[in-house]
Amino acid sequence: MAPKDCDNGIDKAMPCDEDYIVLAEKAAKDIEHYCEDMSSWNDINMGDPAYKIFTRKSDTVEASEAMLMLTTTLPASIDKLEKLLSFQYPYRLQWDEMLENAEVIRKLPDEIYIIRHLVKKRLTLSARESIDVVKVLRKDDKMIFGSTGTTHPQYPPVKGYVRTRQHLGGYYMKPNVADSSSTDFSMLFHADLNLSAPRFVSSLVDRFKPKLMAEKIGNLRKAIVKFDI
Repeated sequence: MAPKDCDNGIDKAMPCDEDYIVLAEKAAKDIEHYCEDMSSWNDINMGDPAYKIFTRKSDTVEASEAMLMLTTTLPASIDKLEKLLSFQYPYRLQWDEMLENAEVIRKLPDEIYIIRHLVKKRLTLSARESIDVVKVLRKDDKMIFGSTGTTHPQYPPVKGYVRTRQHLGGYYMKPNVADSSSTDFSMLFHADLNLSAPRFVSSLVDRFKPKLMAEKIGNLRKAIVKFDI
């Protein structure tokens, strides 16, 4: 969904804030839905008891790649995880080894942010960048980060980076029932990486994506220990 032009008091050619808000709120609701309804997810056995990874066919017509979700329990409160994950705090770029940089382009009402992500080159994957709108949803005892790809007129694609199309991504957090100091954590990833490689290389990357998710969770676990928040 491309936001339409409107006069938002900054630049008549700039997309409407209201359209970004609609995208972000839908992303947060979709994260909540997909993380709570496991009926269509298929378990991928990665051989690690610390987490599970699931896949399912996308509901997005234009998507060419499947959805992925990792679930685990982390030994930290939701409050600490928020500080480690959010770009409003100084920790994320210190522990997330995949990120080269991230910039909050604009902050909107109700904890909605437009963010430009730069991701480092990894093996067969070239350096990548994306413009995403993110919503933080606080509901009952849950916290949800919902994100979806968008555009911004002041941030066109950058030379040397491949622009990734993120259909949906984010985190779902809820206190663990057996241990209130721990958090049941889900991470959803659904993006088209816009590969121009042969099909067999694309297949390798498809198998590589779950490993990237597992690596990110491993780095997050290390950050939980490292940072006394």
